[in-house]
Amino acid sequence: MKILFSKSGSRALCETAYFRDDMSVQFYDRWRWYFEYRAALLKVKHPKSYVQLNQGNYEYVLPDDELRIKLENKIRAAKCKITEFNRKLKKLIDSWSELFPIEEHPDYSKISGRLNWYKENLQLLLNEQKSMSVNK
Repeated sequence: MKILFSKSGSRALCETAYFRDDMSVQFYDRWRWYFEYRAALLKVKHPKSYVQLNQGNYEYVLPDDELRIKLENKIRAAKCKITEFNRKLKKLIDSWSELFPIEEHPDYSKISGRLNWYKENLQLLLNEQKSMSVNK
């Protein structure tokens, strides 16, 4: 679903006012009125402008440079999360003063599980980045 809008009234100068992809058919049927409403609001607010509501299937493929930047951002975010959970785990271990082993504490298992998940995710992202550089 895409709403195109141009204040000048020219289709050539239009820009995307709203874009939503990866919708299921059920979602689209349920919310079609909302997209039509958003397009109608633009038409009422700017009566002489160009407003068009497009609907259909669109498979957007990112260019290689944008994909590379997106992948680098995901890697950076995964590293940040690993650092965050390492610090949480270290704080929990340093402040541990109970009788039972720390491995039995629910916070420890939750934090270490998330930490392992982020490490695996980081490894997958690094492998993907490595394969992109090889295919380049």
